[in-house]
Amino acid sequence: MKLIYLIFLIGSGVFYIEYADNLSAITFLIVLCIPIFMEIIVTWVHFHIKVELRALSTIANKDDDITIQIIIQNKSGFSIPNAAAEICYWNSYQKKHEYAKINIPISGKNTQCITAKLSSQYCGRLFIKLKSVKIFDYLKWFYQSKRVNQVVEITVLPQPYFIDATFSNNNNLSCEGDTYSKYKSGDDPSEVFDIREYRAGDKPNRIHWKLSSKSEELLVKEHSHLINSTVLFLLEFSTAPHEKSLVKILDTMLETVMSLSEFMLEERVVHSIAWYNGKMLIIERISTQEDLAVALNKLFAVAPYVNMQHAYDNFIKVQDENNYSHVVYFTPQLPEGFCKNFSDNVQAELLSIFHIGDFSKAEENKTELIPSEAEVINIQIGAIQESINDFII
Repeated sequence: MKLIYLIFLIGSGVFYIEYADNLSAITFLIVLCIPIFMEIIVTWVHFHIKVELRALSTIANKDDDITIQIIIQNKSGFSIPNAAAEICYWNSYQKKHEYAKINIPISGKNTQCITAKLSSQYCGRLFIKLKSVKIFDYLKWFYQSKRVNQVVEITVLPQPYFIDATFSNNNNLSCEGDTYSKYKSGDDPSEVFDIREYRAGDKPNRIHWKLSSKSEELLVKEHSHLINSTVLFLLEFSTAPHEKSLVKILDTMLETVMSLSEFMLEERVVHSIAWYNGKMLIIERISTQEDLAVALNKLFAVAPYVNMQHAYDNFIKVQDENNYSHVVYFTPQLPEGFCKNFSDNVQAELLSIFHIGDFSKAEENKTELIPSEAEVINIQIGAIQESINDFII
């Protein structure tokens, strides 16, 4: 188009020089002023259009089409055949932004809807931003950018995998989710936690008269502490500095948790999911699919931290309040000596550590430590089923 215009401009100039009359002068001026007219039209349209970004659904599955709509209302009478919408999108766990350009013809005195499709290969929060719409003149010499900067958020759900796990005989799981702590006494008279000597202030109705009659001192029954969940999934969002595989690691961790949680729900076993949210330890009890959905939505908002075990450290402080028979610890990092520390400090009958990462060069994908320490299972990125099949809960 530029070449054609240049030929017309030169031709009209030669025509004016050769004939030097009113017609040739008007023709030359019109051709000469075309770019100015184009700029005026672009500016007019720029101030008379309204642009909006919409998402048909705020929830999507991994790799599924995510449909977005760009609504353009043009109140001017000029049609623009050359316009382009600039879109960028990114996962909350990923610093890298992807960019897309959508060519849009804009009709005059009209409201139109342009549909586009995106997809995400990782779970989490996907942000889609309509940065601007560039309005070009008819010759594509000039453009003006209509700033929009509107963002829509899409929740991309993890993909659950079939898990062929089994329940340990040592783990007293209940479909109702009720069991008694082996570490802490409570107020439930259904079970006796311990027998001890009488102390001042003990209630008379807790005295064990039968055993006291056989002894030379008063003995008191300590009631059991009833807990509502026996399995805890403890998630650690700790990563190495400048971790290039961060989004893949967290995607694998969340999909592993969801797969195990789905398995537990199918077996009607109540469990809990815990994580550090930047301020405190959050523990969510999972007994229904709705509970799991709420927990996942909160997990997507967690910001990863570097070289710290915040979830583990905070859990140690509060574990006496919520005793569990099996604690499964998910972490992308496993510092030297941590397994021994974990085994010595966590009060549970069963201890497991799921180490998330790329172990494709390792000889084995699953490692069990000596019985006195926690079982460590390496969860290979992209191979969740193979990594945790035959896992004992």
